[in-house]
Formats: sequence, C-alpha cells, structure tokens
Amino acid sequence: MTSRCYNPEGFDAHPPADVLLRRLYVDVDAYRMDLHHQRFARMSRQERLSKYNSIIIPIHVPLARGETVDEYEKRFARWLYEAERLSIDDVQHKPQMERYMRIRFANWVANQTYTPHTSHSPSRSREARRSEDKRTAISPEKKRQRTYEDDKKKPWRETPPARKDEAKPAERRSETSSQDTASDLVFPSRCTVQLPSSTASLDAFTTAYVACGCRRCFSQCVTRMGTHITQLEMPKLDVSCVSPSHSRNSSSPRHSPTEGKRGRFLDLTSDGNHVLKRLRRLEPHEITRKSSSSDMASSESYDHIEKQLLGEYDQLNDRVLANERVLELSIKRQQDTPVDDIKQTSAQLDAIQELQTLIQRERDNRSAALAMVIVYLWRKELEQLEEHLKSPNATNVPQVASASHQQCADIAAELIIKQDAAAASKKKLGERLKHRSSGSKEAFAHDAKELGEQLVSVQREISALITARREEFVVLIQFDEHVRNLIRTILSSSTQ
Repeated sequence: MTSRCYNPEGFDAHPPADVLLRRLYVDVDAYRMDLHHQRFARMSRQERLSKYNSIIIPIHVPLARGETVDEYEKRFARWLYEAERLSIDDVQHKPQMERYMRIRFANWVANQTYTPHTSHSPSRSREARRSEDKRTAISPEKKRQRTYEDDKKKPWRETPPARKDEAKPAERRSETSSQDTASDLVFPSRCTVQLPSSTASLDAFTTAYVACGCRRCFSQCVTRMGTHITQLEMPKLDVSCVSPSHSRNSSSPRHSPTEGKRGRFLDLTSDGNHVLKRLRRLEPHEITRKSSSSDMASSESYDHIEKQLLGEYDQLNDRVLANERVLELSIKRQQDTPVDDIKQTSAQLDAIQELQTLIQRERDNRSAALAMVIVYLWRKELEQLEEHLKSPNATNVPQVASASHQQCADIAAELIIKQDAAAASKKKLGERLKHRSSGSKEAFAHDAKELGEQLVSVQREISALITARREEFVVLIQFDEHVRNLIRTILSSSTQ
C-alpha cells in the first residue's frame, strides 16, 4: 500500500500541498478499513500531516488483482462518461469536482467487489441485472473475472459523443422479453465514422451505420427511417385544379396568407356543356360582412355594467319626472284654494316647498347617474366626448334639458316593450325550429320566414331607439351645465 501525490502531468511530479492526493491500495479490505477509520476518527490537522504528509485526505485507489494504474484510469474514464456523461478533460482542471468523482468511483469499485449481483455499468437497472443473472446462472467469481477481462479488451475514446436521452426507469421496467433479447446485441463502443447532418438523406445514414455499427449510428439510422416512412405516408396536395394563369402569376402579391396554398380559380372546363367555366374564390374584403347589415345591429346589451348604470339613471329619471308632475298638481291645487283659508294655504305651501327640495336632490342624483352613463358609453371615444364638453354651442337651458330627460324616459319605456317583443319572437322561432319535422316543409318555411322577419324588424327598432337615446345624451351634454361639470370631475379623477 503506497501513497502518491496526484498531478495531471504524472505521478512522479510533486505539486503544492493544496493539490489533491491519491492513495493506492492493493487490498480492498485495507481500503474499506481505512475509509471507515477516516469517517469516524475525525483526524486533526496534525494527524493528517503525520499520516499523509498533507492536510488533505488522499483519494483512495483500490486496484483489482493484477490491475495497473493505467488500466484503473481507463476504468475511471469509462465510468465517468457512463455515470455523468463527462470526460477526463471536463474535470481535470476542477480539483474539487475531480476529487468528488474519484471518491465516488473508488467507493463504487469497492462495492462492486463485495456485491456479486451489481452490474459493471451504473446506468443499467437492477431488474435487468437480476434477469441477466437468472438467464446466465454464472457464479460470482466467474462473473468478476469476466467483467475484468471485458474491461481490459473494451476500447475507450477520450472525447465522448454528444449526450443522448436515456430511457426512463419506468419505461425500462415495462420492456418486454423481446427487447431484452435485442439488448444483448453487440455494438462497437467507438464511433468510427462522422454522422451526416440531420437534413441528410436516409441513404447517408444507412451508409454510416453499415460503416460503423455503433449504438449512436444505429439510433440515428432508426430515427431517419421513421421520418422517411412518415413522409411517404403523408398525402400529396393535388394542384391539378389550379389554372395555368394562376401558376404564371404566382409571384404577384397575395391578399391573404392562405391564397398561396389554394388555387385562385377552379377550372371547370372539363365538360364543354357546362355554362359555368370556372369558379373564382372570394377575396377577404368580399367575405367580410357589411356593417349596414341588419344582423350586425346589436339589439341586446350584454354589458352588465352598462345595464346597471342605465337602470339607475332610468329609475332616478322616472322618480324625478313623477315628482315634477306631483309638484305641478300641488301648485295648481294651491292656486285653487281660497285666500281666506290661511291654514290650508300654509300647509300646501309647506308641502310644495318640501317637494321642491326633494326634487332638487333627486335631480342632482339623476345628473350624477347620467354623467356616469355618458362617461362609460364614451369610454372608447374620449376625444369626441371632450369635443362635446368644449363645444362653443354648450349652454345651460333647464327647459331643454327637462324635455330631453322626458324623451329619454319615453325611449326607455319603448325599449322595454320592444325587447319583450323580441324575446317573444325569438322564443316562438326557437319552438318552431324544434318542431320543424311536424307539418310540411312549405308551412315550416312560411312560419320561419314570418317569425324571422318579425324578429329582424324588432331588432332594427331597438337599435334605432338605442341610437336615439345616445343622441339625447348629447343634447343633455350641450344644455345642462351641471352634467358637464360632473363629467369633467369623473374624467379628472379617472386620469389621475
């Protein structure tokens, strides 16, 4: 048992004291005992210097029977690649990493000696090793001797190939017996050819595999074969329907990305009796539905915020208008009261004054609700809303604003009626579609046409009412100064 210093240049060199050390063992039992002593003795600095002539505990090198240091180094390089996919060049300039790897390898070698059923390769699963032991039925002594002889015969290269994906343990455990038989195939461990690029043909990969025969070439060849078979099974695009004029003008600018994938015109001149000679495909601007279509008119609002804000305004507006009518009746009744009845006249005047105060408070609340509605409806057109607020025609005329509020109330009542009618027409149309099989086709077509026209007509009326209410909101912005001030307050607080 000898102790030597580790140096990448050789064992005879003497590096500084902080360089890694290695300790050679010719007996594994001595290695295990020394390792046990180091783990539990907790040697001090002086003990390390007296025993190893260094403060660093040596890296143990358990040699097999008749094994040289060069052969041990080859085994370490092979194990390093199989276990971590690293080469000697990757760790030789990293002392701590190399020390860790060499200690792991030394422990693994010692465990191999005292564990007969442990495989030589760390990447093989335990189930595969057990099945192999059952098939071969070789004694532990013969297996160790065969493993050592195979290690001496197996070549090794310094530069490992690119790392490839390994099978997961769950997939390895689910392999069949046929795959176990295929794993017994002998592959050269050294790649003797340079693989072609991934875009090369299948013949190039086949030639490389035949020339080499290693696992890497075999895997690449199988992958390329699968890709080639998939390409053969893909259906080819039939472009016989494309007219020659389109093929000549294929370099011209296209209007859509899909236009280059399909023919612009379909040739229908195979039969001379046909009046239709060819079928032109529609352009994107022709496919787009026109905005003036009745189907594009939104008759129902799916915005719950808009519904809530409009509902609050309509409720306050109805309350103010109702109180104003009560105020008019109270004033008329007070005027009809005799002058000599002072007590009754005073009571009526007090009631009128209280009602006026209530109406003024309700008007302020209505204006606040209206300002919220206007800001929300114009949230995507703030520049236009600013123009309405800064318009030179903006003024303050309460009579015009009151008439506009009355018009908004009438529109809201009409909208409720029209929306109920639209819901009824839609319900009838849905029931008729469910029972379309009953009766004749002519009757179904007549009923569907009539109900559909009613629904479209009602939806148009609803859209017209919505537009009219929006116009009344513009009138209120122009003739109600209080509403304009509230809108400015909301906008200023929202932009801060």
